[in-house]
Amino acid sequence: MHHVLARQFSYEYFPYITEVQRNAFILGAIYADGFDKSITHSAPRLSNMLNQIEDPESELYWFFMGNYAHIGPDLFAHAGRARSFIVSHGLKHHASEVIVDSLINHLYHPNFPVLTQPLKDGLNELGVRPIKMFRFFYPVIFLVSKLPFYKFLPKVQNDRCPRGGLDLSICNFQRHYEAMIESMRMIFPRIHDDSFTNRRMQEMATALVFEVQCCEVPPANNTNNQFEANLCPQPNAFVSGSML
Repeated sequence: MHHVLARQFSYEYFPYITEVQRNAFILGAIYADGFDKSITHSAPRLSNMLNQIEDPESELYWFFMGNYAHIGPDLFAHAGRARSFIVSHGLKHHASEVIVDSLINHLYHPNFPVLTQPLKDGLNELGVRPIKMFRFFYPVIFLVSKLPFYKFLPKVQNDRCPRGGLDLSICNFQRHYEAMIESMRMIFPRIHDDSFTNRRMQEMATALVFEVQCCEVPPANNTNNQFEANLCPQPNAFVSGSML
């Protein structure tokens, strides 16, 4: 999911960057879980990393920018507990992530980007250590997500919205998806602010998840085969009027 979120946000927020930089940004969002999380999940340490890089046009710079694109949605997904779309921790959380990834794969058909050699070399020079297990799980989860596990989405829906089949669950998930995009809109203007900590980001994400509104129950004649057409008709309807 981080792949698609980062790509969409990059075209909205950074329409001027090159495709090489955009690819590095997307890789940063994906591989934030594949390297030392004390760096890739820490706003202050990421800010320090960006300050160390002399060339703001480099792939490495945009990789660390992509790490920020991971943090916002990640904090949002874990912020609301009973209001988050899936449970926040445990085995059910990981199983739910696979189901959500299956939905993303079905809707958006993302490709499978891998680290470029310049990025590998740059991260190694900075001493940013890879997480070995990620090298195994990343391709496995990508392949598994091609299976139609998204049909189990209503089974893992955890928020307080009504359950009404696959169409309704997808619509409610789309509200959460749009809220994750909004979390990045809130975070990125402040990424060079040294006082902007993960705690503050968590507070913003928690406030945002409580603004997500439920979709109405769809007509009884909706079918699972039509679910792509039944996504929320108003993409920005995920929050109350005060947030728009």
